Amino acid sequence: MLPEHQGRGVGSELHDFAVERLRALEVSRARLWTLEENHGARRFYERRGWTLRSETRVVPFPPYPLDVQYAKQLA
Repeated sequence: MLPEHQGRGVGSELHDFAVERLRALEVSRARLWTLEENHGARRFYERRGWTLRSETRVVPFPPYPLDVQYAKQLA
């Protein structure tokens, strides 16, 4: 997203919609990956109750950054 479009609530609405759809599908626990160095995204998910897990993975394309996993209990 372009910086001038951040902070308008679109990401929050999309996040909340996705979480509600997962709950409607009776998913009890969700997981997601984000880049370790993407501090803005990490704050975004942490503010919404996602918990950092110990699992990491190397992204399979240059420059091969590290992904971290988050989880959220939905039920």
